[in-house]
Amino acid sequence: MTKIWNESGFLNDDPWVVETEETKAGSNEKAVLGLDAFLEQAAAGASGLGVLVAPADDVTRLAPHLSQIALVALAFPAFNDGRAFSHASLLRSRLGFEGEVRAVGDVLIDQIPLMLRCGIDSFAVTNATAIKRLSEGRRAGYRQSLPADGKTVGRRQILQLASRLLKNAARDSVKQAEIPERAYIWKGIPFNLPRLGISARS
Repeated sequence: MTKIWNESGFLNDDPWVVETEETKAGSNEKAVLGLDAFLEQAAAGASGLGVLVAPADDVTRLAPHLSQIALVALAFPAFNDGRAFSHASLLRSRLGFEGEVRAVGDVLIDQIPLMLRCGIDSFAVTNATAIKRLSEGRRAGYRQSLPADGKTVGRRQILQLASRLLKNAARDSVKQAEIPERAYIWKGIPFNLPRLGISARS
């Protein structure tokens, strides 16, 4: 079961459907299209569109069409793939996108605080623990490491946070694991260090 959550709570009548070969949007629903399908419709002049950005996609391809986008869904296919964090930061801080940005896929409770700070403002949640804790009004995460000014995390802040977490890992006995794409995990928060410009040994 997938439930849509934002900071106001769970949404009961969300119209967006990520289309696949098996799943299509119904008459009262709105399709979230893959990047190539979205670009075709945007080029034809369509507006109010939803687009799914996969980890390997180039999010800057959306730049000429931002006014035609109502929703950007960022795919988190696994907890150890943090590329969508970079996509969210680029969308907000560099491209200036002001519409809805949604996390879809493997959305875990400990990641939600950083997702919010990166500019993601809604979440397609399937994880039972995450649904339960959000229903109880609890959002786990290492908030003392995040900016307290209420602003979206930009690339520099992500760099600083990731670097600090890695340098403090030994002192705090935090588990650190190397995973595909040379990302690192800290309390459930993934960082793709080379993508963020950080050396794995910095």
